[in-house]
Amino acid sequence: MKNMNSILKESVISLNDYFDTNQVDDFFQLVDQVIHFTLCKASLYFNVSHLTLASQVLAENATYIEKYGDVAQKIRYLNTLAAIQGRNDDLEQAFMYLDRAKQLAEQYDRTHLVKIYHNLSVYYFNQQQFDESLLYAQKSMAYLAATRKE
Repeated sequence: MKNMNSILKESVISLNDYFDTNQVDDFFQLVDQVIHFTLCKASLYFNVSHLTLASQVLAENATYIEKYGDVAQKIRYLNTLAAIQGRNDDLEQAFMYLDRAKQLAEQYDRTHLVKIYHNLSVYYFNQQQFDESLLYAQKSMAYLAATRKE
């Protein structure tokens, strides 16, 4: 049985072939699968504290995510990068990714704001900026309450 790494590598090789041979429909169908698989794999590594592997998976396919990912995929990508940087105590980088994710979510896809606002609340709490932390905690709770009503 093939492991996740070989499946992803074969998919990326096929993706590059589709791009090079101008097979547009096949390319866009597969790029969505590669992005989804990449984000899931990075999240899995993150959740079991393999931060280096999570970063590596994202870095290997960052071009596809940034160039061809939909808004939700880009938000998940940026949020995962922020989480990795936060765990690595690089809070400046974590904030940069969270801020980009927040801007995308506020502009295009509000469904991700609960998590992003929560993460910003944690960031500001760790920075001992308690007023900002409370503000984003309240925003997160407000969006959570609104989504539960829907």
